[in-house]
Amino acid sequence: MSLIKKAAILLFVLLGIPIGVVFLRPDLVLSTLAKSTAAQLGYEISSMTVSHLGLNSLNIEELSLLSADQGLQFRDILVEYSLSDLLSAQVQSLHVSEIDVLLLSVPEQAGEASALTVSAMLATLDALPTAALTLPRISVRSDEGNYKIDISLQSPPLQIQGSAQLNSLADASFEFELESSSLDALDIQLRTLL
Repeated sequence: MSLIKKAAILLFVLLGIPIGVVFLRPDLVLSTLAKSTAAQLGYEISSMTVSHLGLNSLNIEELSLLSADQGLQFRDILVEYSLSDLLSAQVQSLHVSEIDVLLLSVPEQAGEASALTVSAMLATLDALPTAALTLPRISVRSDEGNYKIDISLQSPPLQIQGSAQLNSLADASFEFELESSSLDALDIQLRTLL
């Protein structure tokens, strides 16, 4: 066999292995890429199941993240994109069917504030690099069972609907709706059900 044929076969094998791994084991590739990003955000990936990685979309069946003060479980994540979107660090749409957030009880450090404000949450959502965001079911609860909050979110325009129940007020629940065309124009409605 000639040297050119041997070099062509070697090149084909060297290029074919990474391409094969990307398409046959997308969970391995994404897990490797995601671990460092999650660690920078203070999370550890405890499990991830990738069902599809293609040229225009990504589907993750399940993703579990853990940190010192919370556990996050994402189910059925669908990301749609184009090559030009990825090159500009954007995606066309992000849809997550379910997000379960478990807030763990940890002693607060002296001088450390852990308050989440509506404006901080809206600013975070506004900073996401996606043209369309759909989160139909977000459930937030404490590990002590003190409260449970269920939220549905869609953007643009930003619409958040939800309810909250507190164990200390067993017979009461709260429903809320937020709408916003921008961070400056926020319409909030709150109802108390007894």
